[in-house]
Amino acid sequence: MAPKKLKHEQVAEHIEALIYAGEIAPGDALPSEYVLAEEFAVSRGTVRKALSKLKNRKLVRSDQGRGSFVTFHNQRIDDRQGWAEALSSAGAEMTVQTLSISQVKEPALAAYAGGNADFVKVVRTRTLPSGTIASLETSLLPATEFISTVPTQGLVDGSITKTLYRAGLFVEHGEELVDVVVLDPTSAALLGREPGKAFMRVVRRALTSQNFLAEQVTSLLDPDHFRFRNVFNRQKEREEG
Repeated sequence: MAPKKLKHEQVAEHIEALIYAGEIAPGDALPSEYVLAEEFAVSRGTVRKALSKLKNRKLVRSDQGRGSFVTFHNQRIDDRQGWAEALSSAGAEMTVQTLSISQVKEPALAAYAGGNADFVKVVRTRTLPSGTIASLETSLLPATEFISTVPTQGLVDGSITKTLYRAGLFVEHGEELVDVVVLDPTSAALLGREPGKAFMRVVRRALTSQNFLAEQVTSLLDPDHFRFRNVFNRQKEREEG
């Protein structure tokens, strides 16, 4: 007779089954340890062990009860897979227009791209059904052998994410900087706004597992539709501290 599985193994297998059934997407944030403990009628220690097994297998990531992120109409945006998918998940119906694709020199980013200062710059806007342009995005992609063809061949299916995949650049980690800027005349004209209007700026630097730059995108977001949100949990910080 096979030995009875430990509780944390049972919890891990149940969550794994939900993932393979498509009810939880791989990489999704799970509910808090407290919520999961209540749901499975086990201790938080048991839940913690189960999550550790699943995180080691890269199946889930846990929500630490705090963090900073951008929202669209109060819906959290998870842009790890690109703005298009993130906004779609948040219920945003937008039309994307590519304004220009060109090759540029970016010496300041060369250190992240193996010393190469050649990049492909993609400038796009996203427009709401009302006709309001809600964002202006400027993406810088390292001019690898494949990406260097983008100015003449275009993006793969019009998608930066698919283009990066085709180039073998898989985002593993990165960072975002959020601040507020006033629109200069050029940006204002592209967004259909008056110069000097305040917009939220998000600079996202996405790196591969080898710390090679996959993309740096600077997004100017209309504050009438986007917000920056910070979530904290003092109790969890005390528990982890």
